[in-house]
Amino acid sequence: MEKITLTNPFIHLESKLKKEDFLERIKNIQQIRTNTLYRSLLPEDEREWLIVEELHKAINTAKFEFTSISWKIFAIEISKYLYTWLKNNDLQTIQKQIINWISALYASNETMQEYISENVYPPVLIEVKNVINNFYLKKLSHTITPIHSKTTTNQTNRTKYQMASLDYVNCHPPKHLKDPFIHRFKIKPSGFGIEYAPQIKIRAAYFTKLDWLLIVDRSQKKLEEYYKNDESMTISKIKTMLKEAENDTLNRAESDKDLWNKWLYNYKNYNNKSIYKLLKDDNPKGLVYLVRQRNSNNYKIGWTKKKASLSDRQVVEQRISSLQTGNPEPIDFIGCFIASSPKTEKTIHEYFKTKRKTGEWFLLTEDDCNKILSDDWRIQNNIF
Repeated sequence: MEKITLTNPFIHLESKLKKEDFLERIKNIQQIRTNTLYRSLLPEDEREWLIVEELHKAINTAKFEFTSISWKIFAIEISKYLYTWLKNNDLQTIQKQIINWISALYASNETMQEYISENVYPPVLIEVKNVINNFYLKKLSHTITPIHSKTTTNQTNRTKYQMASLDYVNCHPPKHLKDPFIHRFKIKPSGFGIEYAPQIKIRAAYFTKLDWLLIVDRSQKKLEEYYKNDESMTISKIKTMLKEAENDTLNRAESDKDLWNKWLYNYKNYNNKSIYKLLKDDNPKGLVYLVRQRNSNNYKIGWTKKKASLSDRQVVEQRISSLQTGNPEPIDFIGCFIASSPKTEKTIHEYFKTKRKTGEWFLLTEDDCNKILSDDWRIQNNIF
């Protein structure tokens, strides 16, 4: 599964150091501690509920405010699917989708009702009961009866879960929150969680509090406070630890070099950007095409996006159709080639600038056209 790495671009602010001073403090670090965390989307406590909000903020604002995690977080690695879910939607939509899934889980299976009532984070449980009352149940009696999986009045055959999502969230449920009316979830032995319940998986790169005190803060006073209840920790030992920490590489059994290098690269090179990318990789796939006004030397050098459902020539012919409007002369297809980016078109324009007539139209010779459409000529001239 493809992963996205989020890096903390503001980590130095927690030390009250300037960025260059922070980098000086950590210059000897070669790796960083990592740990994989799991948070259930059936939240049993506040931290499991808040992690969604905290991740949403990190992705959308680059602010790493993980109150539910005690470490100093430098970077986190999550699945691309989780990233897009949190990136493409507002927080309320995501929270409601989770609430609706828990509500459907409750309404679909009598054995779940007691477990959810006893184990789900109380504020979430209150909203779940509201959703059940308003979107899953008919008139309440003294007992709650699970709703059948299929609606009988909607010919689209949507389940109650899907219908409730459309009414309550105003959208369809996400694919990772599977329909409890179809996918039967079970309570694990001894009541230890729900089998196959969806989770958020996070790989975190971090400093412990002690790492931070020794490597970043380098404050003897703070270390003395940290060890105040440890009688074996003398002032002399603390001074020795501080001295040794100056050359600490943080090479530990649980440390990772790649994640550290991703954070470091992004931190040094991209201010206020949290998504690690060595390459932007955002160029659209396209074509540079050559067309001509019939019976003339008037050629257009243009660029257009590729389309998966059409051949390259069909894509250009669609473009010709739009160019033909208002043009008194028929326009003929001459040729095209795949281009690495829209800049390829601009580079060729620049190469033939002395022959430009207007805009993207040029007075070209047959030899000029052959050059443009020649792979060998473009490679020779580093035009890709």
